[in-house]
Amino acid sequence: MKKISDETLNDYIDNQLDSSSLNELKQNLNNDEEALNKLKALKIVDSALREIEVYETPLNFTDKMMGIISKHAKSVKPKINYFFTGIVSLFAIIIAAVLVSLIVVVIKQNPSLGQPHVTETVKKIVDDNINSFNSLFVNNQILFAGGILTGLLILGFIVILDSHRNFKNKLKGISH
Repeated sequence: MKKISDETLNDYIDNQLDSSSLNELKQNLNNDEEALNKLKALKIVDSALREIEVYETPLNFTDKMMGIISKHAKSVKPKINYFFTGIVSLFAIIIAAVLVSLIVVVIKQNPSLGQPHVTETVKKIVDDNINSFNSLFVNNQILFAGGILTGLLILGFIVILDSHRNFKNKLKGISH
């Protein structure tokens, strides 16, 4: 004997079974006291639900409810991720410090630069010291530090993307 499902019992209550299914159900109910008790409980629930008085809702009920909900709903503010901002700021400070230190070193090495026009001074400094600047990137320690900073930047980018994806999922959860 197979177990009688709630769906079959509900179909019986709603008179949606064909004659062969109805005869099979009646035979199974004679042998299954648990299913018979479940059918009686479902009939009681069905009759109670049919006796409930149904009220018509006003025409603009949905609009009023949505207005109330949106008025009292908490707005979702995006969480500011300071990690990425901190990494970018750190890189900007490091780049500025390297440039300033290069300029200071070049000026200390060439005190005879005088006071010509600013663009001429910058051009002369760059032309005179481009090789020393390139030799800076041959140093393994500088390359290692640059690699670590690049890794941190990539890590920050991954964190930002993950944070954005989580925020979108939260918004989807709220809207559905």
